[in-house]
Amino acid sequence: MIPLVSIVIPVYNQKSSFLIQCIESAINQTYNNLEILISNNHSTNGCDKVIDEYSLKDSRIKVIKPSIHVNMTDHFNYAGNKAKGKYISFLSSDDFLEPDCINKLMEILIQNPKVAMGYCNNNMLDDSTNVSTPIRNNSFKTGIYSPKILSDRFYNYTEYWIIGGIFKREIFIENNFSEQTKYYGMDIFFAYKLMSNKISVLHIENRIYHLGLDQNAFFFDKCLLSVKSRQETLLDKPGIEKINSLINYYKKIDKLKMKSIISLFFKLVKPILKRLILSKNPSLFCLDIYRLGYMCTLK
Repeated sequence: MIPLVSIVIPVYNQKSSFLIQCIESAINQTYNNLEILISNNHSTNGCDKVIDEYSLKDSRIKVIKPSIHVNMTDHFNYAGNKAKGKYISFLSSDDFLEPDCINKLMEILIQNPKVAMGYCNNNMLDDSTNVSTPIRNNSFKTGIYSPKILSDRFYNYTEYWIIGGIFKREIFIENNFSEQTKYYGMDIFFAYKLMSNKISVLHIENRIYHLGLDQNAFFFDKCLLSVKSRQETLLDKPGIEKINSLINYYKKIDKLKMKSIISLFFKLVKPILKRLILSKNPSLFCLDIYRLGYMCTLK
């Protein structure tokens, strides 16, 4: 029998149409041994009705709820620890999977049992136009990669692999986010842990997972929260600059005692950068510059 995969969907006050699209994508996966675990973090906007309706439609769906409302990282921890599958795949409630996403990753993971995790490229979907565009349109061939290659990849490009990735449950337990209960932007922390523990990872070239039903402004705010988390919790981690270019450049600026100069320059160009980031054709280069300038302003 093929291994059980738990699709874990943490939910809090999600827009019903987004949540429906998310759950439907989990239900319609071609991989045929699934647990769909929906964790409701005490939502107050009525989306719990959507969750309850789907739990009655499909026996694979199980609904759980923490005893009290918790922060995002604790919610992921809670839900992940409740999963029964040998493998776990987190799915944000405003994202969705192509029907063969889990199956394509699991085909290779089953053939390579020593590989602990697999992930694929991501697309950003504009829900108002239904236009899908790649995030960081850079070629990265399907294959199993060593920690060194993945470190280089993480340094040079933004990778999204927590959401939509599949990893062995014990890897999540051993490398999860318990040290940083208020950490936002968990992919970098998890990447650091995997690299530190020399864990090889599978990457699939196909763009079979669509990420980002967020509006640009909301996505932008989340990016800044992630920057703040990195500054507060990751700066002192040995070797972190090898997998994160933002921290590497920040450390170089700090070493050269140029933070005050960069901060002043950032304050001058901040409105222009933000306008370009939140435009109809957002500039990821401007986002990178904005994040570095913002980090230099933090104490």
